[in-house]
Amino acid sequence: MECATPLSTDAGARISPTFRMSRIKDLMRRALGGFWILDGLLQLQPRMFETAMLHTVMEPLVVSQPLWIANTVSWAIRFMTPHVVAWNLVIVAVELLVGSLMVFGRQRAIIRTGLWLSIGWTAVVWLFGEGLGGILTGSATVVSGEPGAVLLYGWMAAMLLLSDRHWQFGTRLNAVRDAPAVFFGLAALQQTAPLFWTPMGLASQFQSTWSLEPAFFQHTMFWAVVLSYDHPVTVNLVLILGLAFVAWRLATRRAGRLAYIVAGVLMFMLWWCGQGMGAIFTGFSTDPNTMPLLGLMMVPGYLTRQAEIETSSSSVRPAGTRSALF
Repeated sequence: MECATPLSTDAGARISPTFRMSRIKDLMRRALGGFWILDGLLQLQPRMFETAMLHTVMEPLVVSQPLWIANTVSWAIRFMTPHVVAWNLVIVAVELLVGSLMVFGRQRAIIRTGLWLSIGWTAVVWLFGEGLGGILTGSATVVSGEPGAVLLYGWMAAMLLLSDRHWQFGTRLNAVRDAPAVFFGLAALQQTAPLFWTPMGLASQFQSTWSLEPAFFQHTMFWAVVLSYDHPVTVNLVLILGLAFVAWRLATRRAGRLAYIVAGVLMFMLWWCGQGMGAIFTGFSTDPNTMPLLGLMMVPGYLTRQAEIETSSSSVRPAGTRSALF
């Protein structure tokens, strides 16, 4: 968590990789804490203090789940129902505490406490509040936000707890740098399931999100329902190819501008039409959903890549060097 001193004092006063990565870790930690604070504030919406929240947000998680997950989520609903106001205030307090420790913490022990609490709360929410993100239902898809935003909260907190040597991206395999590539690759693999090639495959995912939104926002996303119903094979194929392309470029460490543009377009479209921008207009939003968190996960690799490009452009480019665009 500490910022290292610049080691490089050559011409141009370049920033050392150690100092740069320390700054990136600091940015990631504060951004992750900011997301936790946002989640806590979202829990203060009036509808979160009603039992309708349990029926609208948690009950759908039981559908198509293995029996043990369905029973676990159902138990949580029954347990919270008599005292939904009190339990919602507990959730608000925990999430604001976790976020505040990460954003405003100055001492290493306080910051690490926030990160460990983030991991612990992730486990609770991912099981009881998200039903393991629906990954065992057989119809999990990145379109609706699987494997669940909160899992990415926990993953990033775990990465921030790692020592600085795990944030040096020169190695062939690196958990921090390569996580987005794994995410995009698994998302592409999920989309090959037979369900998503049928008219009701992707269309049902878009429609379930569309049906919860207010009328003014429904008008901006209904086209996705129609397009995926009328042309399911084409839409799913384009989605798979886009996800696979980004995964390939990130995994081979050759993600130039084009790969990040494709990733950005995909993430925005899925966040808009598949996740209703985190359901922020419904009154039942508990987090911004998966795509903003995935974008945050890509920040270290992107900033490191940009620094490499700037460094190489400051010297004479050797003949035949591949362009950063591709």
